[in-house]
Amino acid sequence: MRHYPAYCSDCKRLWLVATQDAPSASPTCPLCKERGRLVPGAYYSDPASIVFSKLESAIIASKMGPGALARLSGELERLLPSPTEQEIDSAFREVTSRLSLGTELDSTSGKRVALRMIVTIANTLSQPVVRESGVMRLPQTIRGLFDPTSKQ
Repeated sequence: MRHYPAYCSDCKRLWLVATQDAPSASPTCPLCKERGRLVPGAYYSDPASIVFSKLESAIIASKMGPGALARLSGELERLLPSPTEQEIDSAFREVTSRLSLGTELDSTSGKRVALRMIVTIANTLSQPVVRESGVMRLPQTIRGLFDPTSKQ
């Protein structure tokens, strides 16, 4: 079974949608029963779904703001492409400590996958999305920001 990440803008939580086929583009949130949206990224296997849930809960409990979540996501994005296993282990220990997970996930064999999950979760939570008339959209830009200026 494949598990795809999804996000609910009403309760501001992520969960994994389990399906054998392609998931619905608007899955139902298991917490509030509203419609959510799929999050771009990888899909996960059954055992990895437990790790995803623990990481998502820990990130929510940490109460990091959007800026801190964006920095965490950015740090891990820069680290993940080609580090050594020693760098992965070090980053994993640091991040799980920061999230107050202790050694709970130390036996996880897919530390690189777990770090990628953290990137997906942190990146999603750092970029708020609002709901309008049942349609998901990004927040409006600042008025006047892209208005043409006259050259003098």
